[in-house]
Amino acid sequence: MTFGDRQQTRIRHKLLLRVRHDVQVHLSQSLHHQVLTALSNEPNPLGVGRPGDIQVKLSGSPTTQLDPSTSPFNLFDQTGGVWVVLGNIGSGKTTTLLELADEAIARAQTYNHQPIPLLFDLSQWYKYTLSTWLIEQSFLNYELPRKVAKKWLFQGQILVILDNLDTLSFDRQNQTLQAIKELRANTQQSLNLILGSRIDSYKRCPTRLKLQGAIWLKPLNPTQIKDYLFQARSRELWHSLHEYKGLMSLAKTPLFLNLMTLADEEILIHAWARISDSEQQYRYLFNAYLRRLLAQDLPSDERQWYRSEQRPKPEETKHWLIALAKWMQKENRTNFASVDVNAGYFQAPEQNRHYHIGVGIATALLFGAICGGIIAALVEGLGLGLMISLILGTVLAGLGILISLSSLRKFMLRYQLYREDLMPWDNQRFLNYASSKGLIQKIGDRYQFPHQLIQEHFAQIEEFKL
Repeated sequence: MTFGDRQQTRIRHKLLLRVRHDVQVHLSQSLHHQVLTALSNEPNPLGVGRPGDIQVKLSGSPTTQLDPSTSPFNLFDQTGGVWVVLGNIGSGKTTTLLELADEAIARAQTYNHQPIPLLFDLSQWYKYTLSTWLIEQSFLNYELPRKVAKKWLFQGQILVILDNLDTLSFDRQNQTLQAIKELRANTQQSLNLILGSRIDSYKRCPTRLKLQGAIWLKPLNPTQIKDYLFQARSRELWHSLHEYKGLMSLAKTPLFLNLMTLADEEILIHAWARISDSEQQYRYLFNAYLRRLLAQDLPSDERQWYRSEQRPKPEETKHWLIALAKWMQKENRTNFASVDVNAGYFQAPEQNRHYHIGVGIATALLFGAICGGIIAALVEGLGLGLMISLILGTVLAGLGILISLSSLRKFMLRYQLYREDLMPWDNQRFLNYASSKGLIQKIGDRYQFPHQLIQEHFAQIEEFKL
């Protein structure tokens, strides 16, 4: 099937609307947005912007500090090509990629020659060449026809935005950089691509990209921390951080600063300051943040999922999210759709064995019902015509049953996971409830934890109490 210019124009318009919606939904669920929501019902009540300095290096130019009034997208728009967004863990790389995508969408909606930004999660790249995977993901995630995606990709009409390089093994990270170089060599026009990575991961890779520019998200300094906390009405927290230098060091990471602001009421600062081990400090902060979310008053959109008497208890919510995080960690997932749930969700071998036994018994019963009818007819000695009709009818029914075996397996999986208390019976409703509570994020039909570190914390949470 070929696509004419007018049809491609319609596809482009529809795609831009779809991507803009996904990006804005994602940004609206960020931890920084949770801070704003906690402060007021206004979209940006105190003008509390994201803290932190950004340094930019253009090819052939020295590194410069970006003026706060200047967007890094303006510099990317001037050069195009391949860029990287670098920073430490929790520095805001994903949010920066989303903000760049949001500005690129606005530009593409105004100018038809501007590339369309599409976001891709590298944790889901496990086979295919990079170009084939990008085309397939464009179809699966954005319903972009494969032929159009291939044409636009190799003509430089797609701004490829790659996130979660750090979730891959070291070898896969280096393979990704090599694949980007190959894709760039095969692109007819200039390849437009932005890659987000932890700065240490990128530096360790032996493969080097020829970059048009790099964005470095610097750690926060005490003045920026103070200004942010004062704007966020957390003056007491600032004075406590100023007193305890170890906690001040933690606050230099935007992720942890946001968590501190949100969990302020749950933090016993003197008890926290006595913890010397950095891992235990992280755990204390994550636990305080989770207690805050589990105990906070219900927003109006949260009430739609359960009546008050049906609403999961905090310990049930925590328990089911722990099971979810363990499965995601085991399968190296950063996001998922409900249809992705598989037998890997079971946490013990006997749970998996019980599931497969149940599927085997149910399958045997179904096929037994089919074969039993034919055998009974032979024994009773039915006429040939009636016998043929019975067999044909049974075969057709059997085809329907074969098709429904997949549904049977899904039902048995759902039943066994419910029976083992690894998820509620109506898991879709629970996920939507957890999303409205801020515990996970919902983007389209997919779900994810607000940050990879929060997912990792849930997966380890059984080792200690909330």
